[in-house]
Amino acid sequence: MPMLVKSQPLFQDDFESETLDMDQWSILTGNASFFQGSQMNPVPPIVSNGRVRLRLDTYNPSALIAGDSFFGSEIHTIQTYSPPVVFEARVRLIDPVPGMVAAMFAYKAFVSDAGQAVRNEIDFEILTNELGAEDDCVQILTNVFQEVAVDSGEGNSQYVCLPDNITLTEFNTFQIEWLENRISWYVNGILVREETEHAPQDDMHFFFNFWAPTEGNFLDAFNADLTPAGNPAENETFWYEVDYVSIYDKPSAFIDLSAGKLHLPVVSVDGLGSFNAVLNLLQSTTIQLELDHVVQTSLVMNQAATFLPDTGILNIPRVTIISHDDTSVFYQIEMRLQQQNDSDSLRFDLTSARVVTP
Repeated sequence: MPMLVKSQPLFQDDFESETLDMDQWSILTGNASFFQGSQMNPVPPIVSNGRVRLRLDTYNPSALIAGDSFFGSEIHTIQTYSPPVVFEARVRLIDPVPGMVAAMFAYKAFVSDAGQAVRNEIDFEILTNELGAEDDCVQILTNVFQEVAVDSGEGNSQYVCLPDNITLTEFNTFQIEWLENRISWYVNGILVREETEHAPQDDMHFFFNFWAPTEGNFLDAFNADLTPAGNPAENETFWYEVDYVSIYDKPSAFIDLSAGKLHLPVVSVDGLGSFNAVLNLLQSTTIQLELDHVVQTSLVMNQAATFLPDTGILNIPRVTIISHDDTSVFYQIEMRLQQQNDSDSLRFDLTSARVVTP
């Protein structure tokens, strides 16, 4: 089971209060709250049993013409966030039917230097049409849009297979790791997509929404069997539950013990080519790992690291991971220089990691 090492959260909501915390969350109103055949409910969603429950109704009480639209839900953080950052949430659907969209995403619309209304967006979208598809896997839609027109669907979209044995009507943890030069999508700690060609740089809010398109909108998500109700007696209600939301700085390490891989994306140094400060820091620092529960694990650097300026390779011959049960695993790690911010800071990405004998 992969484990994502976290820093202290920038944002955390476990939904333990009786109502949605409107000091942290906001909802859309006005024209922006209607899109692709769904009106977003102007009333905050309910909180129950430690979960916020986004509701989708087939009857829209505010419809201009009865039966022309659905009544969905959306919330977003008041605060905006910039890379490097990780968005994480644990979510599930309750008795879904084809034709719905349940999403978690980073988003912000703004006016470009050319005076055009554009948006940045990074998202997971669960299209319930995919849940019953006769494919080799259950697919989910991932997207990244970088300064595209607000009303444009042209971006970098990709359907990805979910890890085996995942049921979306049970709680699963979704993570978007947003770096300056890379975006990674994880489900239950397993990498399902990585994007390096497009990575928005400007700050964004974090959103959840639950809605359904009407005919002529979002063709991949539309289903003719799900139609808006013309009166309250015909209404059907569906739920998208969020158990918690956590937003935190990019993790200091990504560790997958089962695969024998250790990712240490960022290394800071006292001086160009000197890694003594890094080694000392790792020797004295305890990190938190998330498995099925939070445990404490220590990293110990056994040998000095070497840096080859001509190749940009940082080699750490030996690192020990001491787990919570006092067992040890030894790794050899290689990282490649990706970015030099100044003479006192280097950034590396992992190129290889392997288990070595004690």
